[in-house]
Parts: sequence; structure tokens; C-alpha cells
Amino acid sequence: MAAVLAGMVTYYFNLRVRASNARHGMIQIVAAADELPAGIPLATNDLALVEWPSSLSLPGSFSKTEEVLGRPLTHSVGAKQPILQRDLGFLGKSPQACARLQFDPMKSWV
Repeated sequence: MAAVLAGMVTYYFNLRVRASNARHGMIQIVAAADELPAGIPLATNDLALVEWPSSLSLPGSFSKTEEVLGRPLTHSVGAKQPILQRDLGFLGKSPQACARLQFDPMKSWV
């Protein structure tokens, strides 16, 4: 009996969450398709579009993969992690230049 009641409650809340997402709307943002190391220029197969709630703005995100193609990563990113402006180096920079831009927490910045 308890299992049936728990299943019904879970189903009810699942419907509410789906209705809330539909009401607020979703947008697509650019994310990493797989884990990506620092310094590589981004290619089409490195990127994916993921759903993101339109009510939660993500500053520095991109809506089109064309906006980030060819730009190198300044640090590694995980799979399905949104690609943000702060994650990217300048177009045309070498991987070695991007590696030098990485933040080293053990370094003293005086």
C-alpha cells in the first residue's frame, strides 16, 4: 500500500514539474558534447545544444554553435557543461597561449 501511495505522489510531482517547465519555456544553449581539454579549438563535433530554462538567465552563454567554432578553450570543461564567454580564448590563439592563460590556484598573484 505504501509503495502504491509513494508511486502516485511521485507521478503527481513529476507532472507538476513538467507543466512548470512547459509554462516557463526552455531555450537551447551551446554546451560541450563530451569532456574537452584546455587549448583545443572547438569543432562542430565538440559541441551540443542543451535545453535550459528561459527563466534562469546564464550570462555569457551562446545560442548558436557558429558563435564558438574555432575558438580555443582556456580550461577544460565537462560533458554537457554550458560553454560560456569566460571559457573561451580569442579566435586564432594557439593552444600554447591558451595553456598560459589557465589559472593556477597555487601561484601567488601579487
